[in-house]
Formats: sequence, C-alpha cells, structure tokens
Amino acid sequence: MKRFGVVLACLIISFIFIPSLGAKDFKLGSFDLQKIVRESKNAKAATALLTRDLESKRATLVEKQKDLQNLRADFDKATAGTRKAKQEKLEEAVKEYKRLAADLDEAHKKKTAEVNQKVLQDLRDVITALAKREGYTLIVQKNAVYLIDDEYDITDKVIRLYDQKRFQ
Repeated sequence: MKRFGVVLACLIISFIFIPSLGAKDFKLGSFDLQKIVRESKNAKAATALLTRDLESKRATLVEKQKDLQNLRADFDKATAGTRKAKQEKLEEAVKEYKRLAADLDEAHKKKTAEVNQKVLQDLRDVITALAKREGYTLIVQKNAVYLIDDEYDITDKVIRLYDQKRFQ
C-alpha cells in the first residue's frame, strides 16, 4: 500500500509538471480602439480627409439649393402664361437636387467605409507586427472583453507604431 501511495504521488506530480514543459509563455495585450481613433495622428488625418470630402459635397449641394431658391422665386413671380413652363423646370430641378443629394450621400458613405477599412487594416498590420516582435500570444480589443487589467494595455505602443506609418 505504501508503494501505491508513492507511485500515485509521482503520477500526480508528473501530470502537474509535464504540460508546462512544452508550454510557451502566455503574453496578453489589449488596445482601446476609440483612444487610437481619438489620439493617433493617422486616424486624425483620416477623419480630416473625410471632413474635407463631406464639406466639398455640402458646398455642391448648397450651390444647387441656391439655384432651386432662384427658380422658386422666378416661379412665384411668373405670369399665368409662363407659370406652367417654370413649374416644370422647378420640378425637374427639385428631382435633380434630390438625386444629387442621394448620390453625394452614397459616395460619402462609400468613401467613409473605404477610409475606415484602410485604418483598420493598417492597425491590424501594426498590431500583428507588434505581437510578433514582442511575443504576444493574444491581443484583444478592450471593448470586446468585460474586464481587463490596465497592466495589459498596449494602446500607446500601438498609437506610436501606427503614427510612424504614413497615412495615404
């Protein structure tokens, strides 16, 4: 019976230590995507690009809106004989304005999606390179987990590396 106890103790000890012999160190990191978007120079450049794009589209719409107001004023001043023709011209201009607004909105949404995709791909590349260089086993986005200690936060490293890349 004494031998059985010794053998059992040896087996238990070996089961405890054998898995750790081949296991590599587990290194965890987390990043805050919102902080990166707020503080990174490249993310700010992407936001500025989208803002400029939106402003140029708005300027086009404002110009068309002024044209519509002029046509509406002409229609209001029109005599009975020219009123029908001016009404048709005004209705056509309103349709064109709505079509242009929808097209510009769609183009802006597409541009926003492209820029966001580019930023996320660049971040993915930066995080992958960081993980390989510093030996991270797992890197998670902070808002994807319920709780993670700030000791694992690598957001500032990610921002620094991301800003070293040139945003295009």
